[in-house]
Amino acid sequence: AAGKFVWKTVRGNAQKLPFKNEEFDLILLRGILQHIPTKDKLESAREMNRVLKNGGIAYIMIPPWYSPLSGQELKPFQIFGFHLAKHFSNTIMGRKISAKKLAELGLWPMTFKSTMQYIEKTKFKILKTTDILGRMHFLTKIPVIRELLNSVGFILRK
Repeated sequence: AAGKFVWKTVRGNAQKLPFKNEEFDLILLRGILQHIPTKDKLESAREMNRVLKNGGIAYIMIPPWYSPLSGQELKPFQIFGFHLAKHFSNTIMGRKISAKKLAELGLWPMTFKSTMQYIEKTKFKILKTTDILGRMHFLTKIPVIRELLNSVGFILRK
């Protein structure tokens, strides 16, 4: 019936999305890219481009690795490297992290710079970068500062 929305769950893989070419007008990828293995990130970005219609919009948000809000269980110590961050998280924060490497935590760090590099290798055009928490978009233009922002959004057009 008109106006009725039906939910459909689709399972897939970011490197081989189970959708036709140019099927979507909008893609939202919020806080996900850092959980895709580094070796698969570029293919995942290309797949997003493949399923997005020409003229469509993609929104990618990442918490830059050096942000105090990044690093999942390791935050705010992730800037010290995995083993030291794990030690501080366990001793100071009382966490019980037993992983031996970042990948075991499902983390593959992203920075503003590395995200830009992936985007530049696709056919996306960057319309705008944003600091989604502070609404101070001009900060995404300052190289050192943008790596420390809580979250950065990339608004892209195919």
